[in-house]
Amino acid sequence: VTLDTFKYHPNDCRALFDPIDYIIFDGLHEGNIRRIIFTDVKTGASQLTKKQKKIKALIEDKKVEWLTYD
Repeated sequence: VTLDTFKYHPNDCRALFDPIDYIIFDGLHEGNIRRIIFTDVKTGASQLTKKQKKIKALIEDKKVEWLTYD
């Protein structure tokens, strides 16, 4: 990410690109993760896709889980 307004450390970012661009582990580079941010980068008149809007709604509704497989 090379946006002038992007305020997160590049080492905190993990790229997915589909269906969203990045997951940011804010503070990872310092060894102190403060929060996890799902991020999509848009330029010009770009808007979220239907799938991205659904993902955003699920996150906002706190329908996010953690699973560990052993």
